[in-house]
Amino acid sequence: MMRRPKWKSRLSSNSRQIIIDTKYYKDALKSHFGKPKVTSEDLYQIDSYLTNAENPDVLLMEGVLLYPAVKREFSLSYKIRGRSIEVRSIDPAQPWQNIRQNLLDLTAA
Repeated sequence: MMRRPKWKSRLSSNSRQIIIDTKYYKDALKSHFGKPKVTSEDLYQIDSYLTNAENPDVLLMEGVLLYPAVKREFSLSYKIRGRSIEVRSIDPAQPWQNIRQNLLDLTAA
């Protein structure tokens, strides 16, 4: 019997909390002066999630915007109000074991 992976949108410990927001667009990244950029609306939304989830007992709050890799894979990093926000893509056509490993790598400290 094959086990299905469980999904959580918030991962936390006493020292670190990661909020993952998944998105899907045909073109996840927009070009701005020739450089790939994520939409400001998506960045504002993950920043809002982080702000509303703030916990004084958690030392490090992080956000992840996760998109399926439609045309290409990408990895971007932003710093907003001192918090790290990673923007990543994962190829949904790969075996689920690889997707699982991609997610574990994404949340590794």
